[in-house]
Amino acid sequence: MGRAMRRRREGFTLFELLAVVAMLALLSALALPNFGIADGRAAHEQAKRLAAELELARARALATGEAHRLVLDVDEHHYWLERLARPRAEREANAAPGDDAAAGPPDLYEPRADEDIQLTAPVVQEPHFEPLPGPLGIGAHLPAEVRVAEVEQEGVVASEGVFEVPFAADGTTEPLIVRLASEGGRIYQLTLPPWAGDVRIETVD
Repeated sequence: MGRAMRRRREGFTLFELLAVVAMLALLSALALPNFGIADGRAAHEQAKRLAAELELARARALATGEAHRLVLDVDEHHYWLERLARPRAEREANAAPGDDAAAGPPDLYEPRADEDIQLTAPVVQEPHFEPLPGPLGIGAHLPAEVRVAEVEQEGVVASEGVFEVPFAADGTTEPLIVRLASEGGRIYQLTLPPWAGDVRIETVD
């Protein structure tokens, strides 16, 4: 009786240690795949959302006959859509009957009723890009666990800065590759074709 108690106080047996190691290995084997699936799922979901925004910009350019662009701020992990705002006279000349293309801000600056009139030349609006109205113009931010690893545009590869992805009125654009990285290091590559076609999403080893 006393000998058995002394053996127990000396520590664990080899069998007990092996059993604990086996249990830890089993738990790790079950947990790691789930972590990898969750990690990849977040990055893949963001890749699909960004691809949908690029395809929407092309579709809007084709539907409206106006240039659009997607702006991607890598440093702020933010992207949004913009359209080319043309002068009112040009919009009215090209607008179809019943089309709202002529809608937009006036070309000339209009002072308030209580404001002194300045005897200077009126400010005429030049064509410029402006964010789309509503949520599309506000855009979206990438979650903390997903980041833009690289952007490849016109042969230049960069991992910081602001990138503009323009779509002409006929939907054409320059080839673009965006690589999103998950927190665990998984890379999803988006490839934008210059003409028609969906954005291709694939994993990069």
